[in-house]
Amino acid sequence: MRARLACLAVLTPAIMPGALAAGPCAAESARYVQRGDKGTELALLAAGSFGSAASNLFLRVRTARQSYWFRIQAANGYGGLTLEAIRDPSSVAPAERGQPIADAPDTAEPATPLRLIPLRCDLTEIADAPRAGSVAPAILFLPDLGPALWYDSAELGGSGERELVSRSAFVLAACGRR
Repeated sequence: MRARLACLAVLTPAIMPGALAAGPCAAESARYVQRGDKGTELALLAAGSFGSAASNLFLRVRTARQSYWFRIQAANGYGGLTLEAIRDPSSVAPAERGQPIADAPDTAEPATPLRLIPLRCDLTEIADAPRAGSVAPAILFLPDLGPALWYDSAELGGSGERELVSRSAFVLAACGRR
């Protein structure tokens, strides 16, 4: 009971009214925000057959300027989860959806994969990648996102302009399409 109350204390300020009353959120409907950051949000979205072996979801990062898309990968052994930059699935032909930006002919070098650490509300790590139909993690921590968007946004499919994003974790804020 104490753990549940602690979880509510951590998440309640960021959760939209009624989100908890609806029950667990399906991973493919999860929306995440950072406390205090008014312009950056994450979403887990169904990737269908265009996902990876680790996850059938894409992760979209939407900043005040633009969106970045990623495929979730899992390393063998103790490597953890990473995000691989892909082009916006709505901007490419169906056969190219989910393909890494590094495979594109106009890309000089591949972007460094970004670490993804899904957490429960008690801050314990979830080892498996989120998948459609599973319960969404309470928190997503992407410690490399801020530096990557500041120094290498073009490698992630951005305009190349520096993006300022906090290293803070993203908390589950809403469940549903947006």
